[in-house]
Amino acid sequence: MKTKQVIGIIVAIVGVVAIVAFAMDGSSIGSRIGTIGGIALTAFGALYPFIFKEKQQQQQQQQPVLLTKEVARVLADPVIIAENERLQQQVAELEREKLQRDLAQPNLPDYKKAVKPYVAKGDYAKAIELVNPGGAAKEAAEKYIFTAQLYIANYQFKEAEEHYKKAIEIFPSDDNTFAAAVFYYSLNRFNEAKEYFNRCLSMELSPAQRAVVQNNLGLIFEQLNDYPEAEKAFAEALEIY
Repeated sequence: MKTKQVIGIIVAIVGVVAIVAFAMDGSSIGSRIGTIGGIALTAFGALYPFIFKEKQQQQQQQQPVLLTKEVARVLADPVIIAENERLQQQVAELEREKLQRDLAQPNLPDYKKAVKPYVAKGDYAKAIELVNPGGAAKEAAEKYIFTAQLYIANYQFKEAEEHYKKAIEIFPSDDNTFAAAVFYYSLNRFNEAKEYFNRCLSMELSPAQRAVVQNNLGLIFEQLNDYPEAEKAFAEALEIY
């Protein structure tokens, strides 16, 4: 039996004893007051495990976040850093939700229109087959990034990583580099994420984009327990904002 349940039972028993004792008391006023107090103790004891269970669940739901370039949030729960399978499942679920939102937008390119019904059915393998990474450098890189997202949704993280690298090799834009950095961060691969965020800083970024990258680097340094560097990165972001 859990500690909270034991405490709840003890408090409830004390309440019942109080009710009986004061009910037998000759003083009507004391009896009534004592009985009310006993009932309150009994109720509190019965509810005690549930009250603190709810608080514990609320605390577990408070997770650190990472800002993306679109000011979205990527979860990085430190409780599951060592549980690679659970972490990958979480990342894949988030990517599936993102794909659904992206494919719900109007004016999709043809390759996204072609895969949309398969993504809706969860057939990511078929969707991957339909994306042909051809075209000019920028378009081909976009297709590699999109295919990487499909691979993540299909729990194929090695293939996703390869496609992020191909996209950057073909068209090393700040968007593609940032996407790769977020990919590594979402898997708690902080050193790789740091490398790609630092690459972003060497590119032409708007002040808002630079602030977001610095903020993300601050979060990474914090995860790596490098607090002086974290403070420096946060200060850079704060100065811009």
